[in-house]
Amino acid sequence: MKSYVRIALAALLVFALANACKKEEAKPYGTPDATVKAYAAAMKAGDFDKALDCYADTALSETSLGVAGLSKDDIRNLFIKSLAQSQEPYAKNEPAKMEVKMLTAEVTYELGGSKHTHTLVNQNGEWKIATDLTSK
Repeated sequence: MKSYVRIALAALLVFALANACKKEEAKPYGTPDATVKAYAAAMKAGDFDKALDCYADTALSETSLGVAGLSKDDIRNLFIKSLAQSQEPYAKNEPAKMEVKMLTAEVTYELGGSKHTHTLVNQNGEWKIATDLTSK
């Protein structure tokens, strides 16, 4: 076998091995159920900033919360306080019987004996929990 063929085969083998060993990075908000799982994990851990990251950008708008005249920081603080008040079932349980409806981007699951449903929107290729479903 000629040396250039051996070099080409060796280079191809190295390239194939490098690609086979490369792990694809998981997107935390790549699917609706991945977003809800990230949300539940953050709520369980009491990491309300991380839980808030699971929400769409519109979550911190005056219209989504029905408040007017508050700063973004005030709205954020209200939202985090609300998340903290609803942490208990997440701290004690894991989501079960998760069902995803891709056409409506709706995820339903049971948590501590109660049924929960989140509607999600695709925001720049990531699925985020929606709070303001009005069209703009």
